[in-house]
Amino acid sequence: MEEEGQHAALAWNTLRWLLDGDHDGRLRSHLVELLPTLRPDVEQGHQGGLASHGILSASRSQAVMGDGFERVVLPAWAELIAQGGDC
Repeated sequence: MEEEGQHAALAWNTLRWLLDGDHDGRLRSHLVELLPTLRPDVEQGHQGGLASHGILSASRSQAVMGDGFERVVLPAWAELIAQGGDC
């Protein structure tokens, strides 16, 4: 789990670096428009019966990924944009 956190931190730091170099604001504007329209897509997987083994159904995986996107990714993105000023 620690390694996943390091990967996430690297991704956000990379995005911050890209935005810091976006002197004309085009990348920032594009991402402000694009990111809220994205949603995780979970491929069809197991349909059930394996939750007791830690394997979620495709519908439950989709719900968890969507919740994480709404509660973690979008707020983190909003904070990153706020740190860099308005578009």
